[in-house]
This record gives sequence, C-alpha cells and structure tokens, in this order.
Amino acid sequence: MGMIKHNTAQDRALTSTTALDKLGDLTMDENGGMYRYVQAGAAIAQYDACIQGTGSYVVIPSSAANQVYLGSAQIACASGSYFWLQISGKRTNKVAVGTAAGSPLGTNATAGTLALIDATAFGGVAGVAVVTGVAAGSEIL
Repeated sequence: MGMIKHNTAQDRALTSTTALDKLGDLTMDENGGMYRYVQAGAAIAQYDACIQGTGSYVVIPSSAANQVYLGSAQIACASGSYFWLQISGKRTNKVAVGTAAGSPLGTNATAGTLALIDATAFGGVAGVAVVTGVAAGSEIL
C-alpha cells in the first residue's frame, strides 16, 4: 500500500503515460473523499465504475453484475495511463437511468454503470444513489 499524500484538485485531474506518483498512494479531497493512484488497464470514461484489472493497482471499467467495485473515475483515462481513482466520499458515477434515490448500488452489465444491486448474487455495495439515476452521471455516496 502507498502513503497518504497531499495534492490539489488540479493534481487529481491529471492523467499521464508515466507514473507521477507511486501506485497505491492515497490522497483526500477538501470534502473528505479518498482517492487511490492507479493505472488504467483499458480505456476508462469519465464517471465509470471501476473494478480490478490484471496487476496490482490496475483498474478497468465494470462490465457485469456483482463485480467488486473499487471506485469511480472522475476523469477519462486512456489505457495504460495513470490517474487518481475516487474510492470513497460523495462522488459522481454513471448510474442506470431511473434508479431511485436511496437505492443501494452495485455493478451491472452496462460497462462502467452502477444500478440497483442484485440481491441474489451480491458482489458488494458500491454506494447509495443520492438522486434518481441519469446515464451521464449521478451523485452517489
């Protein structure tokens, strides 16, 4: 595991083809949200839900129901690039249209998108919808 670093919103908005920080490092935003420094194992769109890829601290967009959610990409990132993935706190994520506010969320078959969890094959709660889901990005806790 990396160390906890201090950085700015501008630092967290950067992607790079070379590591600017140590993989696994953590940082906190001004509202208490936590971020982990990771590498994209595939192209990641802004607000994608991310899961473990192949390798330590490598993430890819979610692609099926009940995968173990690691965090939300607050910026788009090319495959192989490095970026800060938000892992906790209030954040924006793609949420299935019409998912009710207050719903517990998990991954689903739509890439990078969260939806009401499947209680029959539970993969973990990714967050709770703050507002009714919209495809472009919804606030979650």
